[in-house]
Amino acid sequence: MVMSTMPTAIRSEPQLVIAIDNSTVDEARALTCELGAAGVTWVKVGLELYTQAGPSLVSDLKRNGFHVFLDLKLYDIPNTVAKAVKAAAATGADLLTVHASGGAEMLLAAQDATRGTALSLLGVTVLTSFGGATFDEVCTAWGAQAGSSVSRGAVVLRLAEMANAAGLPGIVCSASDLRDGELQKISWCAPPLLVTPGIRNAADSRDDQKSIATVEQAVRLGSTHLVVGRPITAPAKGTRAQAAAEFLRQIKEAHGVSSHS
Repeated sequence: MVMSTMPTAIRSEPQLVIAIDNSTVDEARALTCELGAAGVTWVKVGLELYTQAGPSLVSDLKRNGFHVFLDLKLYDIPNTVAKAVKAAAATGADLLTVHASGGAEMLLAAQDATRGTALSLLGVTVLTSFGGATFDEVCTAWGAQAGSSVSRGAVVLRLAEMANAAGLPGIVCSASDLRDGELQKISWCAPPLLVTPGIRNAADSRDDQKSIATVEQAVRLGSTHLVVGRPITAPAKGTRAQAAAEFLRQIKEAHGVSSHS
């Protein structure tokens, strides 16, 4: 089911984003050459790889025709984050993550820093690793009653609302965040970018992902960008190019079904 609170629009085909975070710089360059030949146009560069390679890798990927999701999850005082956003925009990155829990002032400063650039910001709500006791501990540190259980969905909803109010065009959301229905309550300023990590085939290993979904599930729930890592970069069988081509096929098929349902 497509979220009913989204502004009415014809949904374009969701994008496949390959997470190349667990690669060395040389491995990342070889991997993107292989995947580019298979039709992949989006890659995700995370904190680990970005720390190794720096902004030049993003610029190189852009010159080679890729769209880049720069997943740095910025969180600092507003002025510092705004300057980091401007630096990221200068690399040519297409998407950049900031923590929505940095607050309204930080989010507004970050969004303002994108003016005149092609960079789109994504608000990070609650990390998928924050579950159970860990999540409750964090909530308690921020003022929740000790020993109480806080609804993850309610926190995700509030942080997503803050990102939307600051003008951010999208959020990072797990399949469970989309599935529980809380995000349907938001009156989005525009059709949002909904970037979903943890995409797997049913038979794939979960690896370190806490919330997973198949391509069909994510597309049906409204994801606009599906992030896939090891099922493509380290497939259980076949080549990486073959694995990428299969995910691209599944997205096209799922989008066709969703568009006519």
